Amino acid sequence: MPPRRVNTSQAKQIIKSGKPVVVKLFSPGCPSCSEASPEIQSASCPYKQEAEFLEIDIDQDGALADELKVTSIPFVAGFKGGQLVQKKVGADKSAAYEKWIKKLLGK
Repeated sequence: MPPRRVNTSQAKQIIKSGKPVVVKLFSPGCPSCSEASPEIQSASCPYKQEAEFLEIDIDQDGALADELKVTSIPFVAGFKGGQLVQKKVGADKSAAYEKWIKKLLGK
């Protein structure tokens, strides 16, 4: 199941919920973003009950990217307790994303 596509306002509401949240900021025209998408999706599957997985198309809504001072995409942000606690820039393999998600979840 792919991450839920949301806008910045929706993402902020979900981030405030207290549940760990992973937000991927991407652009449809970005080759690295296209490469990262299936890897992130694969890595997130085992953790769908423990965290929210979201994505924001920065071409449609760049507000969160601006707030986080994103200069390169794909940009994956991890929130816990409503706060940004980790980030990852660029495409990677699913094993690296899974390790990153586990760290966010404290595993």
